[in-house]
Amino acid sequence: MVHPRPRIRAADVLVVAVSMALCLAPLGIHAMAAPSSTLDQPLSATQEVAASVGIGRPVTGSFTPSSSGMSTGQVTWDAWATSNGGFKLTVHTNREPAMQSSSGAVTVDDQGATPSAWSVPAGQRRFGFSVRGEHALAAYQGGNRWRGFQGARPIEASRRRGGAAAQTRTTIRLRSEMRSALPSGTRVSAHVVGTVTENL
Repeated sequence: MVHPRPRIRAADVLVVAVSMALCLAPLGIHAMAAPSSTLDQPLSATQEVAASVGIGRPVTGSFTPSSSGMSTGQVTWDAWATSNGGFKLTVHTNREPAMQSSSGAVTVDDQGATPSAWSVPAGQRRFGFSVRGEHALAAYQGGNRWRGFQGARPIEASRRRGGAAAQTRTTIRLRSEMRSALPSGTRVSAHVVGTVTENL
């Protein structure tokens, strides 16, 4: 069961950053802190406050890691708009490829730039995302088509057009697949940022 979390105040640009470390134990995302504080690791959130759109701290988030084979998880945000333009939710990461070791010596390639069925060639590693929710772009086909991040370039996940919107939930589905196992003892991570802006 998902329990409601306190909302962060409405914002023209509000960024919630989620750090996900792939290690050999399940990873939980927690959101229990004052709106301006650093949340329990490995989650942090920052915001710039204005008056037309907003996003809440992650409602749920989890990623069960593996050094080989497939791993899936998700992070869920609630967004809303008081402006006539609605809102737009984009996601990006702080490096390219998104998932790699702290030194950058071991990397997991991003999936392609076009949402498509999940597929990883033999001997390779991939990390990508899909989107599910009322306003998710149709290209993601209800969370069943996957694409990769492109570093700091914002990628549109969902959009509310034509008017104000009550709180609406969007889920970013995450998936990695290691068809080439990570070297023993290697830990890789990905830092995913969700941003809500007015739909201009």
